[in-house]
Amino acid sequence: MGSTLHKAAMKGHKSIVELLLEHAADINLEDVQGRTPLTLAKHNSRSEIVDLLQRQGAK
Repeated sequence: MGSTLHKAAMKGHKSIVELLLEHAADINLEDVQGRTPLTLAKHNSRSEIVDLLQRQGAK
């Protein structure tokens, strides 16, 4: 599935995403299927997470 950041982004857990980013989680890490946390947030219609990740420099 990917990292904890992938899971939090996919499920829309904003506070966890923020905490992970504060502790230097790799914002552009790809899972085994080539998906980033941003990709998963977009796919699951997590607009608040998408905005947060993009503001933090996600690609």
